[in-house]
Amino acid sequence: MYDVQAVLDRINEPSIPLLVFTAIAWVTGFVQIVQAFRCGRSDRVPAAPIGMTAFLLAHDGTFALHADYWLHEVDVWYFSIFWVGMVVSVGIELMLVRQYLAFGQPLLAPDLPRWMFVGSYLLLQAFAFVGLWWLQSVVDDPLRLVSLAATQVVAVVFLVPWILARGNARGQSRAFAWATVLGPGGFALGLFPSLSPELFDNAHFWALCASLMSLSIAYLLLLEHHLRRDAAAP
Repeated sequence: MYDVQAVLDRINEPSIPLLVFTAIAWVTGFVQIVQAFRCGRSDRVPAAPIGMTAFLLAHDGTFALHADYWLHEVDVWYFSIFWVGMVVSVGIELMLVRQYLAFGQPLLAPDLPRWMFVGSYLLLQAFAFVGLWWLQSVVDDPLRLVSLAATQVVAVVFLVPWILARGNARGQSRAFAWATVLGPGGFALGLFPSLSPELFDNAHFWALCASLMSLSIAYLLLLEHHLRRDAAAP
């Protein structure tokens, strides 16, 4: 699928675009999940789509659990930093899951028995782990570049249906929306062609980027609509 040594060579002699896109991806990703936690705690609602949280937890959790692989077998500074970031991310994502379980049922399923609500989340989370495990079994991706790209997709793709279903701006912020537009819906996607142009520098990937950018802008506009409507309400 890609030449692992070529990717590692690019990392060990990093270009300015690679470093810039990596910084954008990490900063905007953390802004997203930290803002989601902060706004969810303030408004007492789940502040991120549970599908997004479940996939990120599965991805980041399995990445973090393979410490020996990243720190000793791959043993490249870039992925060592990634591993540290994943450990921190898992902690925040677990808090987002807790918010979903604590605040989600009255909003999403008030008539459902508690055990069914919690059980449905557990089934979704199990699917996220198994689905990711299957994906990694059929894709020759030793550096997890494809699954890293998939995290950018899930950080955007659930947001438009989520805000349409919610119908309000509770638990959401402009900082979260702009981080989405600038990060996984925008500049952060430049990270992947910088790491592996043979895999990502093609019409299929750039079409995916255009779609994600459109969705992230649509989410921002929908959020602005709700925020302005709420501000204008007596």
